[in-house]
Amino acid sequence: MRRISTLCVSIVFTTIMCAAAFAQPAPSPSPGEDPGVASKRLYAAGIEAYNLGEFSKAADLFKQAYKTKADPVFLFNVAQSLRLDKKPGEAAVFYRSFLRNMPQAPNKLEVEQQIKDMDAAQAVLDAEAKKKAEEEERRRIEEEERRKKIPDPSDVNVPPGGDQLPPGDGPKPIYKKWWFWTAIGAVAVGATVAVVVLAGGSEEVSPPGSDLGNTVVFR
Repeated sequence: MRRISTLCVSIVFTTIMCAAAFAQPAPSPSPGEDPGVASKRLYAAGIEAYNLGEFSKAADLFKQAYKTKADPVFLFNVAQSLRLDKKPGEAAVFYRSFLRNMPQAPNKLEVEQQIKDMDAAQAVLDAEAKKKAEEEERRRIEEEERRKKIPDPSDVNVPPGGDQLPPGDGPKPIYKKWWFWTAIGAVAVGATVAVVVLAGGSEEVSPPGSDLGNTVVFR
């Protein structure tokens, strides 16, 4: 709570130091306009944008105000706007610039703490960005490996009227077909049976022995 209160006091501090003239805000100084008046108008516009949560716009307006009048307080306001705009690295740069131009600032301790916090926040963002980049690179490599496994169209056999087949999966010779050898086996069995039947039919069968002699009764 103390840090939040101190930051609020810091904003009030900037307002007092700038002695703002709250006229209608202007995006940039008019030609020939007094630098002091222009900086106050830009500051007022920046405060309005800041209060509306338009932190990126507020930072730009405070930068313009500083270019019109090099007051270090504008640098602090830029840093505050960038911090709330989730740009910790840029915010740290302007906090440091503020202390460099106003080394005895009454809120020096709070600004130094903000610098540490912004540096830590930026480190987290950098780590997340690095992790994301590594994951994207890993997915890219995996996709390349997957593509390498897809057969080249020039190496694929295309049977007439058929679908593409990978190398080695072309039409098999007839002697490699299962039904070819099944048919051969069936023919061989049939031929064997036929030979046995024919051989048995041409052999003369001896009649059984009887008292009637060896008269052949049946032929």
